[in-house]
Amino acid sequence: MEGAKKIRSALLSVHDKEGIVSLAQTLYKAGVSLFATGGTYARLIQEKLPVKDLESLTGYPPLFGGRVKTLHPKIFGGILYRRGNPEDEKELKKHEISSFDLVVVNLYPFQEAAQTEGIDEEELCEYIDIGGSALLRAAAKNYMDLCVLSSPHQYAAFSQLFDEQGGRVSQTQRRSYAVSAFTLTSSYDESIVQGLSPSVSLRYGENPHQRASFYGDLSSLLELHQGSPLSYNNLLDIEAGIELLSEWREEDPTVVIIKHNNPCGIAQGGSFREAFQKAYACDSLSAFGGIIMYNGMLSREEIGVLDGLFYEGLVAPSFTPESLSYLKGKNRRIIQKHRNPTRKIKRRTILDGKLEQGIDFPTRSFEDMELVCGSPTQKISEDLYFAYKIVKHVRSNGIVLVRGGDFLSAGMGHTSRIEALEFAIQKAEKNSSDLRGSVMASDGFFPFSDCIERAHEVGITAVIQPGGSKNDKLSIQACRRYGMSMVFSHRRHFKH
Repeated sequence: MEGAKKIRSALLSVHDKEGIVSLAQTLYKAGVSLFATGGTYARLIQEKLPVKDLESLTGYPPLFGGRVKTLHPKIFGGILYRRGNPEDEKELKKHEISSFDLVVVNLYPFQEAAQTEGIDEEELCEYIDIGGSALLRAAAKNYMDLCVLSSPHQYAAFSQLFDEQGGRVSQTQRRSYAVSAFTLTSSYDESIVQGLSPSVSLRYGENPHQRASFYGDLSSLLELHQGSPLSYNNLLDIEAGIELLSEWREEDPTVVIIKHNNPCGIAQGGSFREAFQKAYACDSLSAFGGIIMYNGMLSREEIGVLDGLFYEGLVAPSFTPESLSYLKGKNRRIIQKHRNPTRKIKRRTILDGKLEQGIDFPTRSFEDMELVCGSPTQKISEDLYFAYKIVKHVRSNGIVLVRGGDFLSAGMGHTSRIEALEFAIQKAEKNSSDLRGSVMASDGFFPFSDCIERAHEVGITAVIQPGGSKNDKLSIQACRRYGMSMVFSHRRHFKH
């Protein structure tokens, strides 16, 4: 094995004792010298395993109620010194430092403690692991020379390869364990930041039985002028609206209505009053209980059109004093958006880890896209681009229909693209929209020509899609057959 290292000594210091006895027995049977701290030492002694307390190396007992146990040169020296480096080997011998080939550590459960009802800050801080995190980072940094285990879930597989490889661990395997250790310490530090940061307790999560909090400086983003506190779902909808509104210039009056993270209305107009009326007409039924968002200052005259409507929240960058006075006492959330979020990374927790991705910005200019068939007019091209900017913000599979600058309908979150189109058509027809001369945008390519054929049946004249299917030619041929235009954006916009 490339770069394999023999394990002769191990340092064990774990909060979660699951599996530690079995691992220690495997190591002991192979002749590995065992060293352990506090509770881990006591647990292994209980099992009659010959293990040495770290006090025997450092000459110090645990200090300050156990806050300082492993933070000592004789411990970290034995981890961090460079094997084979003459100067390091000389210092190791001079200071009588014992070498460690394996470090096994897991951390105090800070995240679980932070979620404990009623825990105070002083008690919570006692769950911040200092020595354990330092040991993991030191061992992971020096993975060229030693191995680190950071979770009980690794013990069984490690024990098997340890036996199969005669007590040796390859460099590739050590690197993999090091990455796991750094992943843990990174996530652990992030949980501490969240746990100690100012947080806003939300009424509940997606459902009343789920607890929820917001971590971060919410007040610098949003100001609640009146109404009940913002909920988890309110914040999700507001974020969706902010992202969608950012597709249009601030100087063009634009209104979006968001429901369950999806747009059910969006329009531009010569005034906010006109933009709202057009956005509301897109789907007045779905707009009930939605979040209404504007991209500019709202005056008393412009918000009068909202009288009698039920909405979860009204969001704008600013309000005139007259508009705030008029809205006072109407039992609606009035929210001022001070600024757009500045983050460039989206994160979400998943399984026992997290996912990160860049934000899906910026939108490509229409001129950078490829016209693969047809000759759309200027107005049709504008409709295609309008639809394209909307479809990237609906749930996949997504289809958006637009005509004459008006958002007609969307099919979103469907498991097939033809179903998404059928839903969009039915929605538009239910709202008495005339689809003749409309355009269609898709967030993904068309694997078959069925969507083009169905679009032609209802009068759709142009299509914008990413392209990239091995069957692109079938869709292009269908468009040519029906005299439709098709544009490839060459950029997919799935949103899950």
